Amino acid sequence: QTCALPICNLNSELKGNSLSKDDDFRLLLQRIANFADRINSNRKFTRRWTHQMVHELKTPLTILKQDVELLTQKYSISSEETKQLNESVSKVSTTVTNFLNWAELNYSGQNQNLHMLRVQRTLEDLKPVWDKLYKDRVNLNIKNDFKVVSDPDHLEQLVNNIVINALKYSTGTVEVTLQQTELTVKDNGSGIPANVIENLGSPFNKGSVQKDVEGSGLGLAWIKTVTETYQWDLQIVSSGMGTTIIVQFPEIVAT
Repeated sequence: QTCALPICNLNSELKGNSLSKDDDFRLLLQRIANFADRINSNRKFTRRWTHQMVHELKTPLTILKQDVELLTQKYSISSEETKQLNESVSKVSTTVTNFLNWAELNYSGQNQNLHMLRVQRTLEDLKPVWDKLYKDRVNLNIKNDFKVVSDPDHLEQLVNNIVINALKYSTGTVEVTLQQTELTVKDNGSGIPANVIENLGSPFNKGSVQKDVEGSGLGLAWIKTVTETYQWDLQIVSSGMGTTIIVQFPEIVAT
């Protein structure tokens, strides 16, 4: 696969040049800056552009990872420096991938990969991950289970984004309750800013964030888009005492 972005020519330049270490890294940073400028110049996506960007952006990010590996080998960079470089590239890659996934769903809607899913099973599959990352802060209250019709990835990412956001922006226990046909997630954090709720569904809509928490605002955009796509009711009640998010799923009547 080929790529027309400026960053895609970097690999061959690094292999063939005889520049200093500083020059090589300056070249890498310049390519990253050009890459960012290219993205920013196309912030207002049309549907056609979004689908094209899904493919175009993943290639240069893969090449960028290869360039970092090449530089670390060429200059015998320490493991700590290598780790920092790879973490920076991975952060960019994750943000772009999350944005593209959101854009695909936002413009394409439901796909044909629909299944009858038990919400309790989704929660139980995700809880070990939450416990590992956030030291058993999730309290799961299963009052009754129910089924929903969804792409398995969409339901899992919806639930995961709601709970992870609650864990990231609070310090105490996060209560996750399943009852009737509702999923409720409640935290004791400082709340979601009013302007963020007003613009819910827009990517990179995050307001001011805590100094020790990194976020892109894509989690909330994904939550809003998934619930609209499947016509699930979304309620958000937030104040300085905490946030409660409720997703009301349609009742499936057996025939």
